[in-house]
Amino acid sequence: MINYFGLDILLFPLTFIIFLNYIFGIYNIGKKIESFVYIENNEIKILFYFCILSIIILLTSFFIIQNILYAKYFTYLIFLFFFIINLINIRNINLKKIFLIKTYNIDIKIIIFFLVCYFVIGSLPLSDADSLSYHSSYGAHMLKYQSSEWLKNVDLVHPDFLLSGFTEIFNLIGLILFSENFGSYFNIFSLVLIYLYFIKNFNGKKEFSFILLSIISSPIILPMVFSQKIYILPSFILALIFFNIYKSKKLSLINEIIILSSLMLILSFKVSFLYPTIIAIFYMLYRNKKIYRTFGLSIVTGLVFFIPLIIKNYYYHVDFIPPFTGQILNTNADHLNIFAEFLKNYDLRVTLKNLIFLPILFLIPHHGLGGSFLFSLPNIGKIYGIQSLIFFKKKFFLNKEITFIFILLFVSVIFTGNISTRWFLFIFFLMLILLCHLNIKITNFLKKVIYLQTILFGFFIFFYTMYALPSLISKNYRENFLKKHSNGYDFTVKVNAIKNKFDLKNDEKILFEHRSRFWTDINNSHLNISNQWLPLFKKNKSKLIFQDKLKDLVRDEKIKILVIRKKVDIVKLLNNSILDKCKYKFGNFRASHSTRNPFFSGVKNYNWIYFEKFHLNECLKND
Repeated sequence: MINYFGLDILLFPLTFIIFLNYIFGIYNIGKKIESFVYIENNEIKILFYFCILSIIILLTSFFIIQNILYAKYFTYLIFLFFFIINLINIRNINLKKIFLIKTYNIDIKIIIFFLVCYFVIGSLPLSDADSLSYHSSYGAHMLKYQSSEWLKNVDLVHPDFLLSGFTEIFNLIGLILFSENFGSYFNIFSLVLIYLYFIKNFNGKKEFSFILLSIISSPIILPMVFSQKIYILPSFILALIFFNIYKSKKLSLINEIIILSSLMLILSFKVSFLYPTIIAIFYMLYRNKKIYRTFGLSIVTGLVFFIPLIIKNYYYHVDFIPPFTGQILNTNADHLNIFAEFLKNYDLRVTLKNLIFLPILFLIPHHGLGGSFLFSLPNIGKIYGIQSLIFFKKKFFLNKEITFIFILLFVSVIFTGNISTRWFLFIFFLMLILLCHLNIKITNFLKKVIYLQTILFGFFIFFYTMYALPSLISKNYRENFLKKHSNGYDFTVKVNAIKNKFDLKNDEKILFEHRSRFWTDINNSHLNISNQWLPLFKKNKSKLIFQDKLKDLVRDEKIKILVIRKKVDIVKLLNNSILDKCKYKFGNFRASHSTRNPFFSGVKNYNWIYFEKFHLNECLKND
């Protein structure tokens, strides 16, 4: 057990064992229910188990609103129930059949190699900025505050939390069970599930193992393995839904309910799937010809599985899908409109230039700049690789129905206003599933090029795995890994050192602003507020002036230490900002600007100011 600034976390391999108990618990529950429900095929079966998991997440979200303690007790009970049912069914587990294949060709061997490397990478301590900003820090804040009421101020404190959904609740479940890697383990499990699906459904097809290799070895998978964002499985589920509708002549009532429930639950993971979801519903109408039933079930499943997210958003944020509906309805504050525009323009927004170059951007590492882009080798995790050329196989588009569906799905992504390459992942999955289903042959030349790319990328993955592996077995290596690669960790260590130097009282605070909220120790005098869309102080180089909106959040706080980005002339700034009655000390420190990608890491400089007899609010000159 290790303490993460007020949060107790178990170390590897216990974190993985806890995850396995949870996943096998869902599997064994599903097997029991399956005996009473007709499951039409393997696609529907995966959707069925996805629904079971999502319903548990949904129930947890209800308990969060009531009382965070209820959510904790519910999670513990579910975990204990899973443990008991897993013990009862342990005899039924046949490890020899887990990979469902007798002969291992070179493709399968390479796939297993990648999965092993991904497992090590996914077991590493939290490092990526998005997870530390909100995917995991959502759960960390819930446990540190022991309440959900803090969500009502996040539009001022940290708007990233406005985007919270099922991903964040699932990570909260992991943190309740003392595991920091629930999200990344789930992403690896998703890849294993894809592996099992392809082997069970397409073993015997000409290209199935190579196509499966093309998925597992695609560079775009790597950042998703690092992250606690759950994106691989919802994307694959969406692909399975379209594939199932395509190959099915008719859908039974129970299977239609499972499909529509899955669609609505996907939205609770990522609301950007809204447009493909609408397309899927109309595609079902076209195929199934049961207009009233499909529309009726869509409304019912939407009310049960998607509307709760809307209600949660309105309760905490007074917005339906923040910050976007607030922008449309003109109810947003200015900083939230800036945040909304940032999200729309993040990486690659829709422009004629970006659309023209999009096929190339599937192949070449790049850095998006809103309306433009730059080629950037360190951003290799944004590409699908040479396998994306399969998009343009002529035989693939001889089927008019497939062509039409793919055009609609591409347009659905474009319609969001952002065409970052990862938004096309579900289309990538669907394309490769159909490639296997239709038994389309891939040219030897294309195979050789993809193999070459796979070998080169495999070497990179292997060396990084070997480099990071010691951090799983040594506390010293773990600490070093966190300082070098975990965003905000080194900064928080330095902040704590300054705080401890001056021996603050229980009600005295150290005020700072940092995007990585996961490390914020609420019970250890940390006060971390503001963001890049609403900075702590107004833009004034010669004087510290609080943002009006943030004043109320700190008005009653006894702030003894202030940490800010380093100023060139700190003496002049303090003389202009601090009343003469206040004596203070100040200094500076350097902290690593750490990221999971070593090419983007660096060092940032900060100033700290300690107020000897008074507090910050008593010392700032009148605005």
